[in-house]
Amino acid sequence: MVKKNDRLGARAEFYKKNVSRIFYAAGFTFIEITMTISIIAILCFIIYPSAANYVNKTRDAALKKDLFVLRESIDKFYSAYNRYPATLDELVEKSFIRAIPADPVTGSYQSWRLVPSKPDERDVFDVKSGAPGVDSENVAYENY
Repeated sequence: MVKKNDRLGARAEFYKKNVSRIFYAAGFTFIEITMTISIIAILCFIIYPSAANYVNKTRDAALKKDLFVLRESIDKFYSAYNRYPATLDELVEKSFIRAIPADPVTGSYQSWRLVPSKPDERDVFDVKSGAPGVDSENVAYENY
């Protein structure tokens, strides 16, 4: 018959001999960590260009929408008063729009280029973006 103390001693001997295996089996090797970081880095390099392109396309869509709203409110102003507004602020004053939207490209509401109805008039016939450069489809912002 095996005594209780002998069983505990055998168990202690087992742990002493195998402690290094138990300790290292619970962690990761350098190769495993390196491979995991490499895979994550590759995925980031693949995803980043498409995410940046998505942001540019979203900004361009917001610019088109803002221009559409401004042009529509100018047309409604003309149909109501039979003249074009003198400034964009007049559209806000007469409640055709709540506020002048900021140009999504420049981030300023003062960068809109106002086009008069005739070269010598001081009214707002059309609105264009005052942002320099081109959009994601290589169309100049000033041609919107």
